[in-house]
Order: sequence, then C-alpha cells, then structure tokens
Amino acid sequence: DAKRVLYMVADLHSLTSSPTPETLRESVETLTATMLACGVDASKSAIFQQSAVPGHSELAWILQSNTPMGWLNRMTQFKEKSRKDGQNNANLGLFAYPTLMAADILLYQASHVPVGDDQTQHLEFSRSIARRMNDKYNVDLFAQPQAIFPRAGIERVMSLSDGRKKMSKSDPSANSRILMTDSADEIATKVRKAKSDTLGPVSLYYTAEARPEVWNMVSLIAVFTNESREEVLARFDGKMISELKSELTQVLTESICPIGVEINRLRGDPAHIRSVLAQGAQVANSISSETLDRVHETVGLRL
Repeated sequence: DAKRVLYMVADLHSLTSSPTPETLRESVETLTATMLACGVDASKSAIFQQSAVPGHSELAWILQSNTPMGWLNRMTQFKEKSRKDGQNNANLGLFAYPTLMAADILLYQASHVPVGDDQTQHLEFSRSIARRMNDKYNVDLFAQPQAIFPRAGIERVMSLSDGRKKMSKSDPSANSRILMTDSADEIATKVRKAKSDTLGPVSLYYTAEARPEVWNMVSLIAVFTNESREEVLARFDGKMISELKSELTQVLTESICPIGVEINRLRGDPAHIRSVLAQGAQVANSISSETLDRVHETVGLRL
C-alpha cells in the first residue's frame, strides 16, 4: 500500500507481431478484464494502455538516440525471433523493442519491476541506458529499477507440448498453453494431451534436463498449491504420470475457471473496461509528464 503500482497493457509492443485491429482491440479488453478478475483494484492501482501515454514513444526515441547499436545487436530475444521467423520478417520495431521497454520503465522512475528469467536481459538493458543517460548529462535523471523475481524455482512457465520451450500465445498449437479463459473441459483436454515421456513413474531423482515435461507439470502444480517442486515430487514419487496429470487438471480448473467466469462477465461491460483504462491513463500521464519534462530540460529540448 505504500507504493503505487502501475499495470500497463503493452499494445504498442504488440504491433511488432502485426495483429489485426480487431484482434488488438479484443486483446486489450481481455487483458484488462483479466487483471481485474485476478484481483487488481483499479481504485488503488493504475491499469492503462501504453498507447494512451504519448511519453512512452517520445522517451523511446530519446533513448534510441543514445543507445549504441552494439547493445541492441546483443539482445538474445531479437536473435531468437528473427532466427525463428526469418531475418526478412524481423521488423525494426522488434529490433528496437528493448528501448521502448526501457522507456516503459524509466518514464515512471520505477523502483521495482516483476520479471521472468527470460526478461532479465531487458531489465539490465534499462538499467544500463539509465546509467548512460545519467553519466552523459551528469545528473540523476533516471532511477535504476530492481527486479522482482517469481518464487524461487518457478521462473517461467513452459509449453505443454515441449517442456524446453516457454509457454506462449504465439505457439501454433493451442494445446501448448493454458488460457485464463479456458473452460474445465478445455483444461482437461490440454492436460490430457500434454507431452510426457516413457521413462516410467515420477521420481525424486530426475531433473528438468532429463524429464522436462514432467518437471513442467510438477512446477505448475507447485505454483497453484503453494508448494516447492521438491514437496510435489515427494508426494508423487513412484506414482504414474497419469496421476500427476489428474492433479494438475484439478488445481488448474479450481484456480483458473472462476477467474475465467469473471473475465467473461467483465468483457460483457466494455464501458467499464474503457473507464478503468481512461482512469489509469490519467494517472500514468500525470506521473510520466514529470519525468518527460525533466528529460526535455536535461537534453536541451526545452528552450
């Protein structure tokens, strides 16, 4: 309660994947409804669209003008996506993505940012460009944010189709992921079809490298039961994978389905969602304008 929390719907970032206008609008509404359904109190926290705060794009340009190309060339996420989709399909927005992400953070003088282990490089990029700007202009222009990591051992959620890949909405297979709006039947089907292996019963002595899919299911159960992976493994030691899948189905259904019902209820009131976003944008613009005014003054844009 002592800190203001900002929740941003990253619609500008999503443009790098070329969504249709209808898909983008639906995604913004659904994500906003999801945050509300998960318990975010819009009267205490700001939920807003990135595009509703012009300072994001403006600060990104200023940061880009101070970012060495070598820094961007080292970003692994761009390398992986351009390798996957082909160099000719990788756009400039995807390459410059880290500078917009840095602007998202630095614009609010954020003290802490929640990240998964695949986002630590982006946060360190933000800290590096903050230091570069501070040193260049010899002023404490930007705060250097600290990372907030998920509970130890649960750093990222992996695909149900491949335990070595991150669970992603962009995966061609709908069975690779669990959505917050999935019904009980859809969850059961996806878990039943989830990739496993032929190494026999669950064992305390297997690792993520040896049994990535089983490890992923254990991790998911641990998240929703608030146990450690070791505690889940101890409970299932010697049991069949079918029993592991049965419990995973149960905990996912019990945790996610009520949220899905609330998401659908909120989606039925688009005026309320727009009101929440407008209120959040007002707060975000108020905070960000102070940083942007100081940046203008510091770099010489203010006469």
